[in-house]
Amino acid sequence: MHYQVVWLTKRRGANINGVDDLDIYVVHDLGLWLPRPSCLAKRRNDEASAAFRGFADMHPKDDLAPQAVYWVGDIAFVAKDYGNAERAFAEVIKKYPNSSRAPDSMLKLGQALIASGQKKEGCTALAALKEKYPHASAAVLGQGSDARKAVCR
Repeated sequence: MHYQVVWLTKRRGANINGVDDLDIYVVHDLGLWLPRPSCLAKRRNDEASAAFRGFADMHPKDDLAPQAVYWVGDIAFVAKDYGNAERAFAEVIKKYPNSSRAPDSMLKLGQALIASGQKKEGCTALAALKEKYPHASAAVLGQGSDARKAVCR
């Protein structure tokens, strides 16, 4: 599936998926709306997360759904909301195991588990990364290996 993506900024007072005044982009072919990365830079994390979650829930079979769920997890991780981060990353791994975001989600799941004090479970996730996703990018595999060396003994 191919998408034509156009960046734009919502006008004041407009509302998309229950989110007011959010920088967004529209995927014209499907009439879908997703948060623009600038809203994350502006610390509008709750709004961005709600928009990504809304997209993933409304379009679970869309090629962009794993991306949306990954960003829900990443926003939670940055906010140190490790429980919600863990749930989102696990959802990507379970529902979309062949997506390009699955290896990233396995890495982040391990990191979130460790950050939340679940070292054993986090180390298990990091150890499984190379086995489950041997063709993941060198960067993801390297980050997983480095995290294991630093934390898992």
